Amino acid sequence: GRLFAWSGFKNGGLTWPVYRRDARNSALWDNMPPGLPASLGTSPAAGSAWYVPQLVSVNWLAHAGDFGTGLAGYSIAVDNQPSTDVDGSIEIPPSTNQFYLFLGEGTWYVHLRSVDRVGNVSPVAHLGPLRFDGTPPTNPTLLATVPASNTWSNSPRITVTLTPGSDSASGLQGYSIVWSQSLTASVDTSVEVTSGSMITRSTHSLSSGAWYLHLRSVDNAGNGATSVARYGPFLV
Repeated sequence: GRLFAWSGFKNGGLTWPVYRRDARNSALWDNMPPGLPASLGTSPAAGSAWYVPQLVSVNWLAHAGDFGTGLAGYSIAVDNQPSTDVDGSIEIPPSTNQFYLFLGEGTWYVHLRSVDRVGNVSPVAHLGPLRFDGTPPTNPTLLATVPASNTWSNSPRITVTLTPGSDSASGLQGYSIVWSQSLTASVDTSVEVTSGSMITRSTHSLSSGAWYLHLRSVDNAGNGATSVARYGPFLV
């Protein structure tokens, strides 16, 4: 049997469609490009959010359609450019609706096109940006405290002024802080204070004694500084 798909005239003559032969040696003619898969996306989602480097799923709900010779598979490219073309070499089989990539630091794009059994290709779908940051931020440095540390005070408020920490990739999200009477309190990466230069605490909620401020910078990908900055004691 034959599937005809005329492409029109070119240079005064008829442009013949490409073809292949089936198992019965019948010519199958097809110059109709396949479609792209439906609901194509990534997990984690592409966009403005930042993530730590991780395994990324590229997935779709329905396979690409091809009404001629049938789908041969998918051609992909992964790089740092938003609109890269894809050559049509098949890396993903036609029965697949998900594959995985490990993406390290940087801003990435995934490019995909469908390829049918005679080499016709679909337009290219571009997925991205996918932004990853695996480098911890730096902690701030202390400029001043009011009242001064290691001095007894009945001040109603402790004010700690800092030179902000920094992060060169995703940017600084803020600080995770703990006020404690322990000199070695642990600090997680939950952000209690957005990035800025001043941290204050009312002493009305502090019992008498020596208090310490423990602080860790957190960036927009969720990386925490490798160490905890500790300030004090503040004597209340």
